[in-house]
Amino acid sequence: MKCARCFSFLIASSLLATGVVFGQIVPEVGQSRKVCLQTWMGTFVVAEGGGGDLVLANRAQAGEWETFEMTRIGADHASLRAAKGQLVCAEYGGGGNRRGESK
Repeated sequence: MKCARCFSFLIASSLLATGVVFGQIVPEVGQSRKVCLQTWMGTFVVAEGGGGDLVLANRAQAGEWETFEMTRIGADHASLRAAKGQLVCAEYGGGGNRRGESK
C-alpha cells in the first residue's frame, strides 16, 4: 500500500506554523488527507499494530500502519489518526515511557 503523500515530519510542522501549503500536502482547515511521515534519515513513522500501541520511526517502507489521516483542525493545528482509528498523542507529555518516567 502506498501513501497518497509522503513528507518530512519537520516540514509538516513548519508548514502548519507558517500557513504555507507545500504541494497541497497539508489539508485545508476542516479537511483530511492520507499522509505518511518520513524522517530526515529516510525511515517512516509507524503506529504499531495499526494503532493503540507505540509510535516509532523505524520503518524502511510505508504501508498501512505507516499511513495516517491528517485532519487540519485550525490554522496551526492538525490531528493524526492511525489505521485503526486511534489519535496519535504524546502520553505523559512525550519523551517518557509507559510509566511516565524519563528515558
